[in-house]
Amino acid sequence: MRSRTRRRVSITAVMGIALAAPLVAPAGADAASGCRSGNPLTNVWSPGRLKVLSNCKTVSGTVVASDVQADGDGHYYLRVYKQYAGLLNTANKAVHGGTLILEIVPADQPGCVKGHKVKDGVCTGAHLAKPKIGQHVTVTGPYVWDSYHKWNEIHPVWAIH
Repeated sequence: MRSRTRRRVSITAVMGIALAAPLVAPAGADAASGCRSGNPLTNVWSPGRLKVLSNCKTVSGTVVASDVQADGDGHYYLRVYKQYAGLLNTANKAVHGGTLILEIVPADQPGCVKGHKVKDGVCTGAHLAKPKIGQHVTVTGPYVWDSYHKWNEIHPVWAIH
């Protein structure tokens, strides 16, 4: 009887740990998912204009256009897959033809030296590859609302696959 009780307690303990495990992220979980700790708007020009809607969001779609802004950010326009359509607001639909704006800041672009100053920040060493038009991508970064332009963005992009 005693061994049956021990077995039941052991199984209950293992189940409790297994069920609780997803609630407690290991130290490297953010890095593995593409999320970063700290201020989500680090290395962003004029961060006060952005309202963080989610510290870290992952979204997939097809890049349909791109340009470079005066602040050095690479802008990429993502036609999101249907399951992400809720990330678009009326400005995304009216101004950008239903695309989500992705911004790769100078601190994460190829060519900078990790730890050295870049426009509006310090190089992270991420060296994110610039996506090509027509490329299907999955990106991760803060999901924000830009109060100047009234549209939603992933800004800055922290990971792109």
